[in-house]
Amino acid sequence: MDNQIAYKIINVVNKFPLNKIIDSETLINKDKKQRLEKMFPIFDLIHEYSIRYNKSVFEIRDELSKNRLYLIKNKQQKDYLVLKKSIKNSGFLIYSDFQNNYLEYVIEKARIILSKQVNTKYSNRLDYIFFFKSKSDCIKYLATTNQLDFYEKKIITIAKIQFTSVDEIAYLDNNLLSNYTESFTVPEYVQKTISYWLEKLSEEPLIEILFKGKFKILEYL
Repeated sequence: MDNQIAYKIINVVNKFPLNKIIDSETLINKDKKQRLEKMFPIFDLIHEYSIRYNKSVFEIRDELSKNRLYLIKNKQQKDYLVLKKSIKNSGFLIYSDFQNNYLEYVIEKARIILSKQVNTKYSNRLDYIFFFKSKSDCIKYLATTNQLDFYEKKIITIAKIQFTSVDEIAYLDNNLLSNYTESFTVPEYVQKTISYWLEKLSEEPLIEILFKGKFKILEYL
């Protein structure tokens, strides 16, 4: 797979010189991975709470942020207070951690569940960097994640790259990570995300390339 062409979305402040060999390991967001690992037990508690009371993650987030204990049924109040105490003691930031780490929690939780059922070859998604097959796929991703305006304002750019050394590579459907509604419970979202790791495709797949290895940037588009 060496010499394969792919495309990557890059913040303009992180632009690399053309034709410089880049090791994907140097681009791993270690701070994000460490934060996820630290907050994983709290997300697990939220997962269990979602199962026990059949609540969507957005309902739980609102309950926790607005502290509306008086609206919660008596039998649920004890678990709610335990969850609130755990959040306070852990330093979990309700809006920030939900926004920045909830998706990665679901992806990793799905991978862990799947690994207990089948022999999966994948590690934590945060161990990889990801590319797309074309510039148009990058644009689709930016539109889906409401970031297209950043590209138009030249805050981010799209790089055409070439793999120079491939240690690990996979082609998975990014749309399976975003195809959910606010009514989903945590287990429902995890179950859908298992399809991502099983390499299944949505009706209109957006293929992302999970990659470990070395590459160089040919041009910025």
